[in-house]
Parts: sequence; structure tokens; C-alpha cells
Amino acid sequence: MSSNEKDEKEEKGGEKGESFEEKWVRDPLGTAMGALVIIWLGVTMLLANLDLAFIGWGDWWAWFLLGLGAIFILEAIVRLVVPDYRRPVGGKIIAGVVLLIIGASGSFLPFDFDQLWPLIPIAVGLAILFGGLFKWKRP
Repeated sequence: MSSNEKDEKEEKGGEKGESFEEKWVRDPLGTAMGALVIIWLGVTMLLANLDLAFIGWGDWWAWFLLGLGAIFILEAIVRLVVPDYRRPVGGKIIAGVVLLIIGASGSFLPFDFDQLWPLIPIAVGLAILFGGLFKWKRP
């Protein structure tokens, strides 16, 4: 195989004939996660509207952020486990943890977010550090 043929094969994304960009555009997992976010928003608003004991209009946003963080982390786990959906997940994990902390502090934890906000730059710094130390290679 000549070097020209190898370059063309790499541009197309391998034997399957799809380019790298096409693989990113067709991402059913991204669509599913977006739908889950909208569903979770509706669920939290419905529960606040029904005036249940643990979710009210005063703190529904905290429960929404808690679930949103869980959805981000779920997406990162699926992307790590399923080879067809592999993408970089560092940002999703950081966003998920930050949203979990904000949501938990506003909903059921006994401390306020005013005390925990410094964890955000710490988490971002650790993610950058570990990302630089352990470079992920594309499959």
C-alpha cells in the first residue's frame, strides 16, 4: 500500500469509510443525554408542583443540578465503557462533580455552597494535572 493510500485511509477513518467528523456528528448518545436533561427538568418541576415533602419550589433547582451532574457522570461512564461512543470525557466528569456538589449543598447536605465553592478550582486543577500526566490516546 502506498503512502498516498494510507493517508486517504486515515482521513476516512479506517476501513469503515467514515470520516472522523462524521463519527462525531452521528452521536446517538449525545442526543439521548440531551433528552434525559429535558426529562429530568420536567420531573423536578412536576415534583415541585405536586408539593412533595422533599422537593419544593424553593429548592427544585438544587435537585435539578444534582440530577444534571449525575447525567453528566453517567454519560462519561458510558463513553469510557462502550468503544463505539468513545470521546474525551474529562470535561463531563468535572462538570458532573461540580453540579453534584452544588446540587447536594442546596438540597440535602447540612452545609452551604458558600463554604464549598473553592472545590471547583481545585477539581479543575486536578483534572488538568491528571490530564497532562495521563494522556488519553484515541482508539
